Amino acid sequence: MTGTGSGETKAEYPGGGARPAPARSLQRCLRHPAADAAARCDRCGRRWCDSCVRHGRERGVTWLACECGGRCSAIESPAPPPASAEKRIADAFTYPLRGEGRWLLAAGTLFYAVIDLYLGTGARGIARTVAETVAAPNGGRSRATDSLDVVVAITALVLVLLAFGCQLAWVLRVIRESVRGRDELPGFPDFVTFDESVLVPLGQGLALLAVTLGPGAALLPWGAAGAAAGAMLLLGGAAVLPMALLSVAIAGSLEGLDLRRILRSIPRIGAPYSFAAALFAAVVGLLAFGAWFLEGVPYAGPFVRAFLVLHLSAVAGRVLGLLYARNAGRLGWY
Repeated sequence: MTGTGSGETKAEYPGGGARPAPARSLQRCLRHPAADAAARCDRCGRRWCDSCVRHGRERGVTWLACECGGRCSAIESPAPPPASAEKRIADAFTYPLRGEGRWLLAAGTLFYAVIDLYLGTGARGIARTVAETVAAPNGGRSRATDSLDVVVAITALVLVLLAFGCQLAWVLRVIRESVRGRDELPGFPDFVTFDESVLVPLGQGLALLAVTLGPGAALLPWGAAGAAAGAMLLLGGAAVLPMALLSVAIAGSLEGLDLRRILRSIPRIGAPYSFAAALFAAVVGLLAFGAWFLEGVPYAGPFVRAFLVLHLSAVAGRVLGLLYARNAGRLGWY
């Protein structure tokens, strides 16, 4: 610390201006983007690290001041994630069940289970509804003129897209809150602004799927060779998808969908990233095939499936958030 007169001090990085430790939060200093913000000015709203604010003490009370002259409020530093791998895994699986998280899971389970029941049996219900609407089972005559079938098919598609956007918005929030060091499950999108709560995440999710899984899916219909190449690309895209999701969450927009940076990042944290990718694979498996496994459980099946999808989605988002918090320096994104 160096004195600035009149009881004020100004902090310096250790070593006289050496580079600070890698940031763990999403709130960064305006002047030093690689450093966590330590204070926010109550007047201008700008965020600064500890070295960019003036420190003072009057009558036993410490104050912080911005260069604009306004007083600053301290920003709580994110808590460090659990140290050992075992503690990180245990923390991730119990994370959705803490505090208000249990009620959030209960409400979300009811919401998604009702949608699942409406669609019949999850993903198969959508496929069957669309197929029956477009197909011609009665002598080649199309049933598209049947308004009820058309309404059911359109409603099913809209419900799936909205549920996907809402779910992705929530997972992105889980990732960001975990990076900030928050230990409680965040709430679902508030729908105050429908576009930002659902439509923007929906667009981000569709873009993520198009970039990571689209090339492989496009090759599948092109004969045996195309199917083999497409399957390989799909596996590779599935392995890249969680890292791409993390990058978009940290960037806060599709600017994070930089495949070169994403592909370079995976080998840097290969082992812990594999765990996160496996969790996402479990979530996708439940979404795509859970209906088949739970058909033998009458009525309760959709509720069990919805709970598992929500719980594992939160766990996977938590793991990705902690992964970034612990490896921000090695990833070197910002």
